[in-house]
Amino acid sequence: MNRRNTLYMQKAAIAAAVYLVLRYLLPLVFPFFFAWLTVAALNRFRHRISMRLVPLSAGVLSILFLAVLLFLLLSGYLLYPPIRELFPVWQDFLLRMPLLSDWIPSSLLGQLTRMMPSVFSWLFGIFLYFVSLLLFARDWKAFDAMLSKLPFYQMVRNAGSRMATACQNWVHAQLRIMFVITLECAAGYWLLLHLPGLSLFGICVAGAAAHNAGQILAAAVTLGSPVVSVYLPPLLLASIFTGAVTGAASILLIQRVPWSHSKTDAVS
Repeated sequence: MNRRNTLYMQKAAIAAAVYLVLRYLLPLVFPFFFAWLTVAALNRFRHRISMRLVPLSAGVLSILFLAVLLFLLLSGYLLYPPIRELFPVWQDFLLRMPLLSDWIPSSLLGQLTRMMPSVFSWLFGIFLYFVSLLLFARDWKAFDAMLSKLPFYQMVRNAGSRMATACQNWVHAQLRIMFVITLECAAGYWLLLHLPGLSLFGICVAGAAAHNAGQILAAAVTLGSPVVSVYLPPLLLASIFTGAVTGAASILLIQRVPWSHSKTDAVS
């Protein structure tokens, strides 16, 4: 076997190994791996607030659980009134379509039956993540000492530190960009309220130009240098075309969608 065939077989074996790991092994070890990453991040953070690792981990889990519960309650509170108003429409539609009314429950039941294993798998994975996080937090020193004896520990730790630093810098950059974009949107909204006679077409063009200007401003703030402003003129020229396309599509949409409730009531 020549060198070319050997390299081809090695690449094929690596591709197969990556596929098998991602397809079968990753779903099994992901809750434990993600819990280990979470505890490692909390271990670095706890030195800043002088707090023990186990109470900090339990507090983070409680906050996550309360956030998910609050999101579900808020979603149900906001979606229940419009869904309740649609109940008579659905009942009337099912009564007029007996064949469809017989097909929908069976089809929905089959879909739910096929989805149940995936739902249980996700719930079990979340449960494993919570339990693993608490166990890692309790025995973190012993577990870290055991990992430090592995030959590739230092290399993986250095790579993880670089990734954590990169993620931290990315989060800081995104926060700066969001702050600049928020200020820009507030200023643009104020200008639109105080500029009479501005059409929808002009609003779309102005919005595209403001979006590109905000991106350049956010990039300049993030990089700490105004050198990126050289991209502003071509982006402003491009915003005329993109804003015009958006404005034309918006005008066509508004003309074709029946917005008047009186017309809808008259038709019904």
